[in-house]
Formats: sequence, structure tokens, C-alpha cells
Amino acid sequence: MEDRVRSRKRSYRRPTQKTTRRSRIRTPLRSPLYFQRRRDEDSDDYEYYHDDADEPFWVTVLKVGVSLLVICAIMFVMGVVLWSSEQSSLPFFSSSEKEKVEEPWAGIGTPHTEGDVVPISSEDPPLNSIEVEEEKILSQMVLPNFKLGNASETDAFALAEKFLPGQETWSKKKGDLMEFLKTAHNVRRIFADNYGGENAARFILEQGLTTFDKIDQTRNESSSNQVPESILHLARRIKDARNTKRKFVMAFTGSSAAQGRGNYVNDSYPMLLKQILGDLMPLLGIEFEVRAHAMHAISSFPMGWCLDSMIGEDIDVLVWDFGQTEEGNDKGQGFEAYIRRAMTMDRKPMIILRDSQPSQPRHTLLQKYVDMGALVDPVAVSVDSAVGPFFELRKEANNERLPDGLEEWSAFSGPPGGAGQTRKNMSRKHHELVGWILSMRMLSAMELVSADILNRKEKLLGKENVETKYGSRGVLPPPISEVDETKTLPSISFGVQTEGENDWIMNPVHCRSTFTPTVHGSFEDIVVSGTTATDIELHKPRGPMFYNSAWTLDLGTVEKKERQNAKQWDNFGFVDSKQAFYGIPLSGPLRLFLPYTAGDVDVSAGAPASDFFRTLVICGVNEIRSNEECNMGEDVSFLVGGENAKGVDAIEAVGATYYGMKICYTISIPEGATLSTRKEMEDATEKEEMGTRGLKGGRLSKKKVSSNLGLPLEITVTNTDVKWKNGACSISHVIWEQIHET
Repeated sequence: MEDRVRSRKRSYRRPTQKTTRRSRIRTPLRSPLYFQRRRDEDSDDYEYYHDDADEPFWVTVLKVGVSLLVICAIMFVMGVVLWSSEQSSLPFFSSSEKEKVEEPWAGIGTPHTEGDVVPISSEDPPLNSIEVEEEKILSQMVLPNFKLGNASETDAFALAEKFLPGQETWSKKKGDLMEFLKTAHNVRRIFADNYGGENAARFILEQGLTTFDKIDQTRNESSSNQVPESILHLARRIKDARNTKRKFVMAFTGSSAAQGRGNYVNDSYPMLLKQILGDLMPLLGIEFEVRAHAMHAISSFPMGWCLDSMIGEDIDVLVWDFGQTEEGNDKGQGFEAYIRRAMTMDRKPMIILRDSQPSQPRHTLLQKYVDMGALVDPVAVSVDSAVGPFFELRKEANNERLPDGLEEWSAFSGPPGGAGQTRKNMSRKHHELVGWILSMRMLSAMELVSADILNRKEKLLGKENVETKYGSRGVLPPPISEVDETKTLPSISFGVQTEGENDWIMNPVHCRSTFTPTVHGSFEDIVVSGTTATDIELHKPRGPMFYNSAWTLDLGTVEKKERQNAKQWDNFGFVDSKQAFYGIPLSGPLRLFLPYTAGDVDVSAGAPASDFFRTLVICGVNEIRSNEECNMGEDVSFLVGGENAKGVDAIEAVGATYYGMKICYTISIPEGATLSTRKEMEDATEKEEMGTRGLKGGRLSKKKVSSNLGLPLEITVTNTDVKWKNGACSISHVIWEQIHET
């Protein structure tokens, strides 16, 4: 036996005995079956055949190594080619353009300031590569020479030609202003190249942007240049930011369309606008900030009541983009209430209306506010009416290629099948065009600012500020919409009429929301006790153990499911969250303290609450519900200032509902309700909890104790049929209206 083993180590030979069919099968030495066959044949006392022609082991290793090297080289070459093609297909550059422009977009798409969303990379391959390859062989469509209207006489191209020096003089200018002239020129050129040349691009700009100017024969001397007051006023806003060395802030509010749903966050039009203007503003000596606060499936309100908390008061330009959720109920009521609230903000921001199709009631409303002198520089953007003629031309031209900015019009940048990729939401190219149209409007005003700097003696912008009585200390014109208190359109939406005058006054409105992100003012600021799970990550499950102890910070069923599905793509870069506090009868009371901010008004604890608070509004999270879910108007009780509130009415106004579902309720201030201090409320809560075993109402808030006066509010689910599994009651917004100071 030992001799046979030694002989195997030296060589293998055919057995001397008669071989079977099985023994004649040649098994390579390195085959996975070799050792198994060896064991089997050992048992039959077989010797093994070794083919002298088998290659040495080092040869095998060499072959495998060379093969892997070739494969890696091929993959490297393919990667370089794909990377180059992706760079040439970026939204604002062709391969030739990158050679002409010296990095005008340094650091694009990376928010660095508070209030911005956090982006992630969005360089994804086309959704349909076959369609793209087929389009490459199509000839470029020859576009007609479009007839331009009066609006084009004051667009960015016309104003640059009229007021800015030519390229031959740029070398004589020094500093950032020269760089601004160069970069502005590049922006106009890239916009024109993306959309079929200067004529076609200006036609799109004219058709997609609606301006509102009133006929005014008393314009200043600069009106001889035929520059509308609306663009002059926007230029004055920008120049004021430059002179006062402050930020120029643009805020975007809306639903799925403004959010960029179906795409990556960097492909939404707020972020694209930031990419375009991000380097232009600093060249004029202005710090530029974009605050994007849009969420899918929300309406004008309660967002409109929470502008201070969500985006801040220091806004120069405010975009309204809620048309998707208010479609079909377009009477302009929600939009009007929204802009009336915006008019009371510190800078009385420019209003931008973004709609898929031009909304006649909203356009009419804006024009009336301009005619009254309440608004000066609003604009409306509607892309569908701008691109429609191009798609009609394509049908007539046997589907020839459109300009690059209009090709692949329906493709989203997010992964195929991602949430929000529906016809109602905007595709990547749709977002690009909206971003370009708004950017070109801003560029027009910036060009006027640069011309004013270059020609100080001419005073192109005229007065530094256009004064108006409206907006100051909450003074507003009469509302256009019909105001009917019986339909729960309270003063918190439109204001109240002053005695003996035709003016209206908007009372101070304060809001705390569980939605994130916020600029300042957290919901936790007003919580005294009764909450739980505030320090647990939202994606982790919450069950009866939480809901039976206190109001639980959680996400709705649909929201949680969508977040889970998008987790593999890091939620496409979006950081917004529609979280809320959910409660059932066993959760106990949610205790809140609503502070009264009245300046020097003399008020003390025990004062009647109705003398200082006019309206309370409580809103639940906007989400799809079943018939078994909580009805806040019937299943919840409210203790206001120590008294039970009997008047709980749903707000049915357009803009404050969710696809017809009631989510917000007004709470009347009951007789006998009184003001208190937060410390008094905390002491009373602590005594009550010490008298019970277990903290049924949840633990006391750890916020700093304040003795400021305010209104105590307790919210309790009273209907025992409300279960956490079938649909608990939710609280996402608490809004209170104070009596206007006289």
C-alpha cells in the first residue's frame, strides 16, 4: 500500500487490469470532480491516468492572469467613455460649451446654508437607452423664425443689448463686475443653445412667463427707456441687498411639483435655479440663498400660516406651487389667502405663481392686486403653453429631433418605477425649463443693477424703494374672494376689516409644526407634557407600547412605506418629513402652551383669553385615510384655558383641505378661558402626574421653563373606538391668531 502511494506521487499510469467505462473517463487534475473521483476509485483499487499533455500549473495561472488583465482594461476604457458622455450631457453644457466657459458653476447644487435641502448625486443613465440611441440618428429639426411680442423687448437678451457694454469693452472693466458681464453672457448663450437658438429660446421665455404691470402715466424719468415697473422693482430688491450687504433669499413652497418628486433633489427647479444664479449673485457682491420647503400632497394651508416657521420672515422672493393639489377647485381663494399672509412678511416678497396650465382666476387675482397697488412685481410661470408649439412642429416634421432642452421630455431622473413618476409630476427636463425661465427673469433684473452701477449718473432704477401702505403692520386691501365666516373662512385667512375704513388688518399669526425642516420654532417648544418617541428614529416601528403611554411621534402608513421603498436611493436626497404626533384614548392628554407675544401690552395671568387670542387652528397630517380613522371634529376634545371648547369646526375652504378631506379645524376660545404662565401649567401637570402611578400623560418636556404668559391647551382623544392600528388621531400643526395691537 505504501509503495502504491509513492507511485502516485511520481506518476499515474493505466491500471493493469481490465478497465471499466468509468475508469476511462479522463478527469483533469484541477477539476472539482477530481478529488471525489479519486476517493471513489480508491475504494475500487484503481490507479489514475495522468495525461502527459496536461499543461503545468504556472501556465494555467499565467492564462488566468492575462485574461483578467484584458477584462479590467476593457472595463476601464468603457468607464472612461461613459463618464465622458455623462459630462457632456449635463443640463447646461455641451462638449463645446465646456471649452468656452471657465467654470461658471463652481460648487453647484451643494446647499451650504441653513434651510436648504441636502442634495445627492443625480448623474443617472437615461431611462430608455434604446430610445436615446434611435434619436441620435434623427436629423435636427429646422425651427421657424418665431414672431416675438412686446414682452421680449425687456427680456434678458434685450436689456443686455440696450444697457450693458459690448464685449469689446469688457477688458477695460476690472473686478467682479467684468466677471459678471462675462458670466451673464455665457448664461444667455447656454440658454439659447439648449432651446434651439436665441429666437426660439426667447419665444419660450415669452410664452412661459406672464408679467403683471398696471398702466401708470406717472413713471419717473427712467421710464423713457420703456422698462416696466415690475422688473425695475425686482432690480431695486436686488440692489437693496447689495447696498445693505445682506442675503438675497428665494423661498420655494409647494407640493410634489416644486419638491421634484420622481427625480433626484438636485434635478428640482429650485436647485437648478440655484445652480444657474449661484455664481452670478456673488459677482454683484450679493450673498444668495435658496430655501426649498415643498412636500408631496400638501396644499396652501396650513403651510401659509407657518411661513415664518418654515422659511423665515426674511424672504425676498416667494414661489407658490400648490396648483397640483388645488386643481379642480380653482377659484383663487387659497392662493389669495396665501399672498395676503406673505404681504405681511418683513420684506413683502415678490410673488411667483407656478402652474402647469395658466390659471385664469389666479392670474386675474394677481392683476387686481397690482392695479390696487398692493403688489408690484409678481410673475406667473406656465411651461406647458411654452413647449406645446414645439411638439406640434415635431409631429409635422416626422419626429425630427427637438432642441436638446426639449428632448426626453417625459423622462424622470430617478430610478424607473420610483415614487412620484406620474403624469401630474414634472420630469427632469420640465424642471430644467422652469428653472431657466425663472433664472432669466432674475438675470434681467440683475443686468439692470449692473447697468445702474456702471452708469451712476443716469439713475436707471429711479427711486430706491417704492413705498406702499399695504403690508405695513398688517394693513391689506379688501379681499377679492368672497369672505363668508359661515363657511369657516376665518379672519386668520383674510384678516378683519377696520372700523370706518376700507382697509383690512391681518392679525399676528403664530405656528408650530411637526413637519421638518424648519427655519426656527420647533413644535417641541410648546409641548409641556404628553409625548413620547421623540428621540427614536422615525423608520423604527412604534407599537401599542408607545401609543398606550403618550402621543407618539410617528409617520403615517403611506409615508412610512414610501420612505422604506426609497431607502436604497437615500430617499433621492430629500430631507423633508411629514411626521406628526399620533394619539389614541390611552395616550392621555397632549398638553401644550401657546405663548402670547404682545410687546409692551399690559397683561397678567388670569386675564380673559378671548381678549388676546382670536382663533385657534389644529391640523392633522395630510394623508390618505379610511372611514375607520380618527375624525378630529368628533373624536377629540379640547381644553382651552381651563375650559372645554364647544365650537370645533372643520375648515372647508379650498387650500386648507387635502383632496377634499378636512384636515384643519378651528377651535373657538370658550368663555371663562384664562391666560396662565408656563410654569403654572408645568406645576399643575407635575402634581397631577405625581398623584398617579405611571406617567399616563407622558413625561414633562425638558424645555427651559418660562414664566411668559400664554394659553394652556390640552388635546385628548375621547372616542374609545379609535385604535392605533386602524388610524390614530394626528396633530401636525398648531396655529394661533392673536388680537392685533392697537
